[in-house]
Amino acid sequence: MTLTITNVAPTVTVTVPTAGTQWSGSTTINWTSTEPVDNPLEYVLSYSTDGTNYTQITTGTTSSGSDSYVWASTGIDSTTVSVQLLVADDDTTATGTSSVFTLDNT
Repeated sequence: MTLTITNVAPTVTVTVPTAGTQWSGSTTINWTSTEPVDNPLEYVLSYSTDGTNYTQITTGTTSSGSDSYVWASTGIDSTTVSVQLLVADDDTTATGTSSVFTLDNT
């Protein structure tokens, strides 16, 4: 008998914010994730105003399904903001990035 264990990577999709959204102040970021063997997922949530350089917002633990984080985005003014969520299980990672949206905290 042969037992084969396959490690399948988690998946993550940032569902909110959506393209063209305009936010200010505290905003809720939503995502869905899957972990095929149902292990907890560690995450790093970050934002960018140029699509290349990301600044960490927070870290935490999530599990398969829907989750959210309320972000106090005060002090950020840009028409080219995106958020990125990196999730990791014991062996693999996945990244989801939102569409570009606007933060107007003037």
